[in-house]
Amino acid sequence: MIERRFLQAALRAESTDGKSYLSGYAASFNTLSEDLGGFVERILPGAFSRALREKQDIRCLLNHDASLILGRTKSKTLQVSEDSKGLRFRCLLPDTQVARDLAVSITRGDLDQCSFAFRAVQQNWLEEKAADGSIQYIREIVDCDLSDVSPVTAPAYATGTSVGVSDRSLFPDGMPAEVRSHLLTIARATPIIRRAAVDDSECGCDCPECLTDNCEACSNSDCQDQACRDLVESASARMNARCEAHGIAQSTDSEADRASRRRQLELAQASW
Repeated sequence: MIERRFLQAALRAESTDGKSYLSGYAASFNTLSEDLGGFVERILPGAFSRALREKQDIRCLLNHDASLILGRTKSKTLQVSEDSKGLRFRCLLPDTQVARDLAVSITRGDLDQCSFAFRAVQQNWLEEKAADGSIQYIREIVDCDLSDVSPVTAPAYATGTSVGVSDRSLFPDGMPAEVRSHLLTIARATPIIRRAAVDDSECGCDCPECLTDNCEACSNSDCQDQACRDLVESASARMNARCEAHGIAQSTDSEADRASRRRQLELAQASW
């Protein structure tokens, strides 16, 4: 699945022999990303080597918009390479209004961020101690396919932004299965740490939903935690009220129907 990552880049627009060029870095090596929702990323040197060696057809787009193409490796209007710093590119800009406006915005300093779209082929997952002594989970990109490099007018995420808010920008095709699997593993590994810092009124359920603080969607049909059950009942009551307002038949309160009720609740919350 295609993923996108963003970088505060030193973009540069220049003119040589009457031709306009855009250059900069779309990715940097050995630097940690912003929090991507429970983990951070680090791109290792050589992560793009295979893609470049295979001469993959990479495009330079504005804001990842395929209708705003600025250059392409296939047509030799885009050059992409690795150096000790990261993934560098240089694009021969077309004589279009979009490209001319882009060059002006970069020269003025109004636009200084870049992004690249990729598909991870090989990755590592590590646990490392952060500066504050806490454990942070790191995804290392070892090898990937390249789709495009793009100057962007706005970042897709900021410090502290959760993947739940930004995943359409970071994961336009949906979160890859391996990333989702590791996030669940991380969630399952943290309940002892989480509960040591909270009081006994907090939910003590070990289901994946509760471990990610989504107790209203608790999937443990045998859950005996009162705080969790209160949240589920409160959420179900709100769903029933909404169903009634829209003329939708309500579910029963049988134990066997709880999973169905939760699925309806998720759909209802997403729709209303």
